[in-house]
Amino acid sequence: MYQIPSPFTIRTIRDYLKEFESIFKSIGKRIPNVVLVANNPHFDITGALIFYKTIEYIIKKDCLFKPKLQGHDSCIDQMNKFGFGGLLRPYFNQRAYNLFSLKYHEYDGVFVAPFVLKEEECTQEVHRYAPNIEAFYSDPTITYSIFQCMAEIRSNFAEHAMDDTDTILVASGNKQSFQIVCADTGVGIVSSLRPSLNADRFIPSEDVLEMATQEGITSKKNTSHMGYGLWLVCQLVEAQRGELHIYSEGYYFTSIGGKVKKGRCGYWKGTIIYISLPLQNLEGIKSVKEHLAQKYDDIKLSIV
Repeated sequence: MYQIPSPFTIRTIRDYLKEFESIFKSIGKRIPNVVLVANNPHFDITGALIFYKTIEYIIKKDCLFKPKLQGHDSCIDQMNKFGFGGLLRPYFNQRAYNLFSLKYHEYDGVFVAPFVLKEEECTQEVHRYAPNIEAFYSDPTITYSIFQCMAEIRSNFAEHAMDDTDTILVASGNKQSFQIVCADTGVGIVSSLRPSLNADRFIPSEDVLEMATQEGITSKKNTSHMGYGLWLVCQLVEAQRGELHIYSEGYYFTSIGGKVKKGRCGYWKGTIIYISLPLQNLEGIKSVKEHLAQKYDDIKLSIV
């Protein structure tokens, strides 16, 4: 039995990772009679995406045999808010699924924009969603931040990915803040980045995650990848005193209101990245934008 925390949000993600980490050691085992318990479920975008990616991994990797979801209807209702209900049902009913059924939508003053990070399709979806997000906020400074963070996180996953695991990014927000969460179940940042560090000593995995947020650090040296992606995101997060979370291969790094924490956590194969930016004071975003424009001519501030 696996217990899904309620609420399942970015605040309880480490509880979830600890509970579900054995899944990643069960490839091909087809373990029968397993129940996933979702009593009184309540998800944010992180919970919805990570639960979906867990179910996807369980079924694709034959970890469990016909697992049961206790609290199925309530769970589907929660997932529907973020567009994932229609993807979850086919897995439990042994039917084909269509990732590209994910669409931009709004509810109760919140927008949700999910993307599958396949190069061509994602670019098309960003262009399709951009007018909706611009209309939702009607402030170029806010939309700059959203599109910049989306572009850099997308670029980071493309840099570290070594296989295709249907990486999904979800952006969501209201008038007070916006959040972005992205997850895959491929090769994590730690395994991807460590070989390129050329260190004369062993670097702890949590420190590798922190280094991934530093300027000029990239897993693909001598290529067009410049190591700006997560560093740029960090600049925006720190300027707004927002949040950045990275979870990968049993380790985590967080920067919350300028305070950094890192260490061990439950195992997740691949990488989860979450950011949250408050929107009450936009001067920080404006100053970062102006600083970057003056200092780095080669950084393309773009949504694609």
